[in-house]
Amino acid sequence: MQYTASKVVLLFALPALAGVPMAGQTAPDSIPAANTTTMQVEIWSDVMCPFCYIGKRKFEAACAQLPDRDRVQIVWKSFQLDPSLKTDPAKSVQQSLMESKGWSAEQTRQTMAYVVDMAKNVGLTYHFDKAVVANSFDAHRFSHLAKSTACRIRPRNACSQPIFLKEKTRQTTPC
Repeated sequence: MQYTASKVVLLFALPALAGVPMAGQTAPDSIPAANTTTMQVEIWSDVMCPFCYIGKRKFEAACAQLPDRDRVQIVWKSFQLDPSLKTDPAKSVQQSLMESKGWSAEQTRQTMAYVVDMAKNVGLTYHFDKAVVANSFDAHRFSHLAKSTACRIRPRNACSQPIFLKEKTRQTTPC
């Protein structure tokens, strides 16, 4: 038997796998009886999304606490947050957010600082001041190519890390 969960159901599915009774359940009913069952979790994510990378870290931490974590199968799905975003290495992330969201400089600065703090809480260090504003389409293409060719690198990390964790480069593509 295979369980499928989406991002929305994910928050409710993890306690059941960990043996925590959910509302209206008793503990014996919260875990499938057979150890051969798996739970497939589909995660729809944009490699350019700082919240997605933070969520990935939180999900990994939650899975690490599960006694049957080897029964959780993760299927990564591509989701492009802004297909119309133009790659522009000359534009700052702050400037891009101000233009696309209609935020003031102060609101944008506060929001970015909040996201940097969120990242820090899960062991990540974001450098939005060094990040390149880029369309994520090529990064998703790279991820699918790596998956289809059984590439040895982990494309989710390979694409996310340069964008958020390293210094700005002159590349016109995110990977």
